[in-house]
Amino acid sequence: MRFMDMKRVGNWQIYNRQVWGILYNNTINAVRYEYGKQVRDQIYARLTNAFSGKTSEI
Repeated sequence: MRFMDMKRVGNWQIYNRQVWGILYNNTINAVRYEYGKQVRDQIYARLTNAFSGKTSEI
């Protein structure tokens, strides 16, 4: 579906279904794995600092 094919006041559900489907499929792996790794790394760093006696902020 091309952007030019849409009417000014038309059925936006068809367009939104395609756009959100593409966005979801392209970003779900990044959110699932990369964000999870970032959270794990921050938790690990904070626990390491807590048990080593350091008081520095991350």
